[in-house]
Amino acid sequence: MSLLRIEKEDRVLHVTLNRPDKRNALSLELCNQLSKVMSEAQDDEGVGAILLDAAQHSEKIPGRARRASHPARGGATATGAMSRVVPNSPRERLPVRSA
Repeated sequence: MSLLRIEKEDRVLHVTLNRPDKRNALSLELCNQLSKVMSEAQDDEGVGAILLDAAQHSEKIPGRARRASHPARGGATATGAMSRVVPNSPRERLPVRSA
């Protein structure tokens, strides 16, 4: 299963986190894929906005969610990778909204 579902409708790029079994928790791999999609969208003149959404799980998952900032390979964290996905840079031309 792909970690992201991507659809384009008119000038809106719909990006859906697709890890419902993990409550769409951020992993290093997911953040890297999301970073790549966001970067490509910034360069695509046919994209005017990005809508970020998350897939829903069909049944309730017991227990509490794990933190996304646990150490991964090489000392990297999902939180650190996420900062590359949605940078605080004025050069970004596209509005990013969550659903």
